[in-house]
Amino acid sequence: MSAYATGMAGKWHLGHQKERFLPLNQDSLTVRCTTDATDFIEAHSGREQSFFYYLAYNVPHLPIHTTEEVRGRSDAGLYGDVIETVDWSAGRVRAALDEQGVADNTIVFFASDNGPWLNLPDRMLQAGNKPWHQGTTGPLRGAKATSYEGDARAPAMIRRPGQIEARVDTDELVASPDIYRTLLNAAGADAPDLPLNGHEGARRIDAARGAVFLEEGLANS
Repeated sequence: MSAYATGMAGKWHLGHQKERFLPLNQDSLTVRCTTDATDFIEAHSGREQSFFYYLAYNVPHLPIHTTEEVRGRSDAGLYGDVIETVDWSAGRVRAALDEQGVADNTIVFFASDNGPWLNLPDRMLQAGNKPWHQGTTGPLRGAKATSYEGDARAPAMIRRPGQIEARVDTDELVASPDIYRTLLNAAGADAPDLPLNGHEGARRIDAARGAVFLEEGLANS
């Protein structure tokens, strides 16, 4: 990306491993990924070269887990403890940007990938996980792996000081294929010489429009 220093921690998801590796002890995984991100920010802030970091937590996707220090902290059981862990982790990354003095020159994009997985396989119910830990779509129809709002209507937050007004809600439509092209544009990077799905929001990083439609291809959730 335009000679950016790049880093990544978390869910890779290229191929599926054999079930003989399960269950895994992932209690500290979220915190470990957060630590890797903050270490990267500290190491690369203050340099002339800009940086890009992709942080992909695997929770609250099942199987959910958290550290012993956090278990029992919330009033919502293990699921609530997991959400508190993610909340702390996201806040820690934001704090690292402030501490290094780069927060006002950094785009922060925080998003979910899809709705809850309501028809999940039994292998996801391990290490104390229960069916109700899969989450809920509330009043929305459908769930993950459907074409209804219960899958596609996922939350997202963007921070870009000086470009996007703070604390503004929008219900405009943006699809995940838009993110790549939009961030390339914001970074001043050239897109690869390949056909790309998605639209770019050059000025405000919102790529918002009245309808989302893929002419061809697959958007895997």
